[in-house]
Amino acid sequence: MDDKLTLAVKDFSRTPSGRLIEDEPNDKPMSGERWFQSHLKPNYEKASELGLKLNVDITGILAPSTGFWDESIARLSREFGIDNVFETIVIIADSEFDKDEIETFIKDPNNEGLQLESR
Repeated sequence: MDDKLTLAVKDFSRTPSGRLIEDEPNDKPMSGERWFQSHLKPNYEKASELGLKLNVDITGILAPSTGFWDESIARLSREFGIDNVFETIVIIADSEFDKDEIETFIKDPNNEGLQLESR
């Protein structure tokens, strides 16, 4: 048995964008809220329950808005706790910058002081 689960954002959408389901175009489910509900949270809970790592692969996607990450990754951290999320999630990215940017949403889920660099 593997010691990890892998969740690729590109399997959800290659162009994830937006914060809320209500903001999605009718024909394109791509919001952070939808990804959180349908993919991220269930896979995180499964990995936690089984004591596994959850590799979150963000390669192969067009860079989403900060709203997407806030409504998914940061929300996960708010609901389950920063330390718990860091113990379970491993970010797989094309660059260290992308990885660091996503980890900022875990470390500072309420956006209380960490500044993201703009692209």
